[in-house]
Amino acid sequence: MDEDLTRFREYERAGADTILIHHKDSDPSPIPKLIKKWNGGEPLVLVPTKYPSFNENQMKWSGRVGMVIYANRSINHSSSRRN
Repeated sequence: MDEDLTRFREYERAGADTILIHHKDSDPSPIPKLIKKWNGGEPLVLVPTKYPSFNENQMKWSGRVGMVIYANRSINHSSSRRN
């Protein structure tokens, strides 16, 4: 987690407008901890593809999440099966 926060700060210093979090594990438990520890000025963007149970109410409490991107894996999957 400390490595993530260091990387976030480096992105911010480099001029990033947002910080994207795309956690690959299906367990979302590290995400709230990471959000809570982030004290930078740029908002976080979450992509909860692997953890759909992590909902917007859980993200809103922090005031640090500026955007959530919902991936369309089911649409991609159904499209690839038709081709």
